[in-house]
Amino acid sequence: MTTMLGAVEIERLDRAVRDLHAPTPTVRRIVVTSLESGAGTSTVATLLARTLGRHRGGRVLLAGSPAPAGDFSALRPPNDAEQAMLPAEARALVRPWHDAWRAVDPVDDRGFDVSVYDLGRTADPMRAPAALAGAHAVVLVAGPARTSGENALALADALAAHPDGAATVVAFSNRARSRSPWPRLICERHPRASVVLPYDRALASGRMAGLSGGTRRGVIALAGDVMVARKAEEAR
Repeated sequence: MTTMLGAVEIERLDRAVRDLHAPTPTVRRIVVTSLESGAGTSTVATLLARTLGRHRGGRVLLAGSPAPAGDFSALRPPNDAEQAMLPAEARALVRPWHDAWRAVDPVDDRGFDVSVYDLGRTADPMRAPAALAGAHAVVLVAGPARTSGENALALADALAAHPDGAATVVAFSNRARSRSPWPRLICERHPRASVVLPYDRALASGRMAGLSGGTRRGVIALAGDVMVARKAEEAR
């Protein structure tokens, strides 16, 4: 079934695609984390790296994430010529992975355009600024429950205002097939609430192929947001 997009959604998607191509004077480091386990940080990090690698055309690194599961047969890994363009110190630690590169161990990311780091769960919010030092943008993944979202938004505001913090956005992941309208309403009103990633049958069954249009549009919007996100004082 084809979903008809309204004028507002089309404008949002167009703006996200433009933002997604924002130039980077240095490697853009994006951290994906959550205040809760099982929120979908690895899924969001994987989708984000894939989207950035496919649309930007630069070198994108996905680091700290376990090997993604699912059917990736339809995706093109970087070829030998693109691999040869990496710095020699990086080639030994990363391997080609569909539209991007992957590394489980820490790696010098200066040879990349964008690096996406999957930090999993941030166990102690009070230590978050130190743990996220060096990041240009942070994606906090939250579930659809109101308490989960409010905690993530509070931390996002604190990080954006902290001297050692980072520009932060919140992505709501609907892994439980919730029908709560709260995340979508918040995304329309809160400056750091980025997107709602809808329940996706493909993701729920561990596949990255056959993603819904809503998931693809949501990740494009998220990618655009993290490429242009700025800390509170930088935005003034």
